[in-house]
Amino acid sequence: MLCPVCQVPLLVVERDGIEVDYCLACRGLWFDSGEVELLAEKLELEAPLLSGPVIESDEKPRRCPRCDLRMKKIQVAGLDMVADGCPNGEGLWLDRGELRTVLSRSTAGSTEGTSAVVSFLGEVFGRTP
Repeated sequence: MLCPVCQVPLLVVERDGIEVDYCLACRGLWFDSGEVELLAEKLELEAPLLSGPVIESDEKPRRCPRCDLRMKKIQVAGLDMVADGCPNGEGLWLDRGELRTVLSRSTAGSTEGTSAVVSFLGEVFGRTP
């Protein structure tokens, strides 16, 4: 699978049932739809990450690394952040630093499960997921 930004192969990492595709060039992350749901569940987020509205954006459109359709810009639920979501529901692309914003949404009520996910992501992606 290729990065929708750089068109280089994505590196696949997995732990605790969450598989993440990572771009070594731009440091973006692809979560398949099932992984998006698992991440939201492990972080105990009240609203699913893909439940926000589709919005207009000046950001360059990207193609889904799974189905190659043009992704939609989605307002991530509960955050002042826009991510790229596949129109077929294949998954979610987060640019460098956007995962940190998602994680910050869950850190206020940090639990053991959340801490494990944060720890894992820190191990895999360093201090700047």
